[in-house]
Amino acid sequence: MAENTEKHAFWTSLPGVLTGAAAIITAITGLVIAMLYNGDKPTKATPEKTQSSRAATSVTSAPTSPIEPPAVKQPSNALRPNDWPLIAEETFTVPSTGWYQGKFSDEGFKRSEVSITSGKYRWDLELHKAWERVVESPHGPAVNFYLAADVRFVSFRPEQEFSASLLFGRASNRDYTFRISSSKYFSLLKFDGTTNTTIISWTPINIQPQESTRLAVAVDDKHIKLYINDKLVGAYQDPTFSGGKVGVGVSGYVADSVGVIDFDNFEYRLKP
Repeated sequence: MAENTEKHAFWTSLPGVLTGAAAIITAITGLVIAMLYNGDKPTKATPEKTQSSRAATSVTSAPTSPIEPPAVKQPSNALRPNDWPLIAEETFTVPSTGWYQGKFSDEGFKRSEVSITSGKYRWDLELHKAWERVVESPHGPAVNFYLAADVRFVSFRPEQEFSASLLFGRASNRDYTFRISSSKYFSLLKFDGTTNTTIISWTPINIQPQESTRLAVAVDDKHIKLYINDKLVGAYQDPTFSGGKVGVGVSGYVADSVGVIDFDNFEYRLKP
């Protein structure tokens, strides 16, 4: 009984009211910040990982100026991907290539259709909430490799942002995603099975989202290089990188977003 009396006295006293109100305001403010844009830059969701889909759980802002990629020591042998054996080269002109086609049953989608259409690997999506989906390629894992694909944001509303990604190093519920957004930013994320780590933050890039943009990742002896339209835009050395499966993915960051994203000219090479 004494305990209940003490609690009642705290909330009916002026310090107690002020302290309680401050805690409530702080909680509400944090929620609002997590839901709104920061200035005039669209927010980005850092998704929670699952086997094949991710629910957005937190938000970071796109930077207002370019970020210098992490410095790395270049590998002793220069990367020449054309000298590496070609494992797969797909233009998606054949209806059945081993890539996933169909509808997603994830809770993040109101409607989804992934298909090989008109020579494209097309994702036609309507989101229920901020969500990401990835699809592994049918071509197996690798440690040292070159991976590339063309990306085009066919249709989207500017206020309903999407990103498309190359997925690599996927094994035991860990992976890396090299992303490019419809608002002209790119980033690199690493997931270790529990936590997302931003390796390269959202960085501005000069592209035309509704035109084809070539994304490429080259990994050689734990050195990761990122290319956009054949230009080196980022590099990172990860001593823990041990390879894994590769693939593609799409993210939407605003509930009720509607968009169509195409992948094309998929290329996969392995170091001999």
